[in-house]
Amino acid sequence: MSLNPRPSIYQESQYFKVRANDQKIPVISYLTEENYDYVHFSFSGTTTEINILS
Repeated sequence: MSLNPRPSIYQESQYFKVRANDQKIPVISYLTEENYDYVHFSFSGTTTEINILS
C-alpha cells in the first residue's frame, strides 16, 4: 500500500478516521465554500480491508 502524507498546510479531519489493513491513513480536512474531507492512497495485488469511522 502506498500512502501519501497529509500536506502540512492542511489540518487532519476532526470527523473521519480511515484505516486500511490496520494502517492509519491520513484524512485531510479541506476548507472551501463546500468543506470536505478526503484521503489519498493506492494499493494493488491483495484484498484490502478499508474501515471508515465518523
